[in-house]
Amino acid sequence: MNDYTRAGGSQLRAAWAALERVRDEVRTEGGRAAVPGRPNAEYETDGNDMSVFATVTPSYDEVLAVRAERVGMVREFLGGVTVEELATVRSHPWAPEYPETTLSCLHTILEEEWEHHRYAVRDLDTIEGR
Repeated sequence: MNDYTRAGGSQLRAAWAALERVRDEVRTEGGRAAVPGRPNAEYETDGNDMSVFATVTPSYDEVLAVRAERVGMVREFLGGVTVEELATVRSHPWAPEYPETTLSCLHTILEEEWEHHRYAVRDLDTIEGR
């Protein structure tokens, strides 16, 4: 168990809260939401099962509702996560031969959230300046 794991969920909670604050500060008017959970073009040709994806595009409000639910799920989990849970080894869903700890999975979520945020706001100054 490393020092970061021993710190428990406090650092993770702080990182997640910072991401939520940054997301809440973003203002877009007339923007279009990317639909989360859609596979890239190569997903099916790589032999993956497309039946797990919706066949219709959800409305913006539906996307926001699901997004808010998932954000809340992470917040709730981080609110009570223990040092032991962070160190628990999990099966990697795409590569079972490479197990991951809960902490590693949370790092992935935090990194993905940050990168999605960066993508979402990268052109806002240009758009707002028009």
